[in-house]
Amino acid sequence: MSISSVSCFTKTVAAACLVLSISTQAAPAEKFTIENAAFLAGCWQGDAGGTLIRETYTAPQAGSMLGNSQLVSKGKTDFFEFIRLVQTPDGVEYRPLPNAKSAASFKLVSSSATNVVFENAANDFPQRIAYTFDAGQGVLTARIEMLDGSKSESFPMKAVACGGETHRKALR
Repeated sequence: MSISSVSCFTKTVAAACLVLSISTQAAPAEKFTIENAAFLAGCWQGDAGGTLIRETYTAPQAGSMLGNSQLVSKGKTDFFEFIRLVQTPDGVEYRPLPNAKSAASFKLVSSSATNVVFENAANDFPQRIAYTFDAGQGVLTARIEMLDGSKSESFPMKAVACGGETHRKALR
């Protein structure tokens, strides 16, 4: 093999290694869809130390889900929020409106058949919002926390009837 052949071979191997290195490091992130959060649909209720928590979510439709959350203590609503889960070109975002005020968006970063995790490192608190459904116990747990785990709150809930007696009578 001549010196120019060795040089050409070395450059070819180096280029192939560079391409392989770039392609393995730049693997595309998983793109989530609104269907990843479909298990949230329905009405959920729990007790968090004497405070009633209730959350409801619509089924996915037209690239979004709508939800709301209410915390009631001593017969008074202490907190409420409207929630929009929306399909974007980059994935899914959780967009809460706590006490009807604008808030940060949280991007869906992890999902399984019974778990979704939304994050926004720039938000003050929470930076992570996670929902996990335990089918064996029939419990949906909402968890809000800092990314480093320094502060967290969990809200276990069970499926409940959505109410609406007038609506049920209209269906008969």
